[in-house]
Amino acid sequence: MNRSVTVEVFGSPADPTLIYLPGLHGDCTLIRRFRESVQNRVRFVQVGYPRAVDWSLRDYAASILHELSIAGIREGWILAESFGSQVGWALEAAAASRTRDGRVDFKPLGFVLAGGFVRYPLATRRVVGSPFFRVLIPFAMRTALRFYPWYARLRHWKDPRNNADIAAFVAERQMPFDREVLEARLQLIAEADFRERIARLACPVYQLTGFIDPIVPWSPVRSWLRQNCPVWKETLILYRADHNVLNTQALRSRDAILRWIGVSR
Repeated sequence: MNRSVTVEVFGSPADPTLIYLPGLHGDCTLIRRFRESVQNRVRFVQVGYPRAVDWSLRDYAASILHELSIAGIREGWILAESFGSQVGWALEAAAASRTRDGRVDFKPLGFVLAGGFVRYPLATRRVVGSPFFRVLIPFAMRTALRFYPWYARLRHWKDPRNNADIAAFVAERQMPFDREVLEARLQLIAEADFRERIARLACPVYQLTGFIDPIVPWSPVRSWLRQNCPVWKETLILYRADHNVLNTQALRSRDAILRWIGVSR
């Protein structure tokens, strides 16, 4: 089993760097449409997580920093999807702790939260650790894997390659230990609390969200950012998008993100 993150780089080093941190699924099966939409506009770096059940958020951050260093990437914008926001905050903290003698191993230029959050507005350690929750997870996964391919094909019927993306996503969810990894990452969400650190963050933060998002309700996230994050700049709600906003509204997501990171259209 791979015990480090994977990093794939698309595009020229001369372009602004956009680093994609995936959600709970941990892979890049649902990012193709967005990645292709920003082709030749940014250097797109996509990160994949290992199926590790014993990793902390610090472990994720340390492994990403190591792989970015190998790839020669010293700065970039963080595109953090859902659970990826927690990895992103840990990455920022780890990068800051490695600054010595004025030298920076990696510098986040800013954050775009795609269905992301600071402190998850619903989950608690008690809920995640309950027997009911552990019964609910496999049931929810089975239901989602039956429903999501149909839903995605209906939404993206004009994009035949999307069927292959969805098939790959479903196949990955059926790999050994995937459910245990999901439970471990949910536990990390329940235990993480970056509110104090993000209230002192120096680089800009943007929130991108789908209006129909039962997984991460956008309203309490936006409210907290408005009240407590001095570097919060803007929240964009895409009314035809769901939690997977980068896939369901790839072009509108692209336009907003390019504007935010200063890339002319």
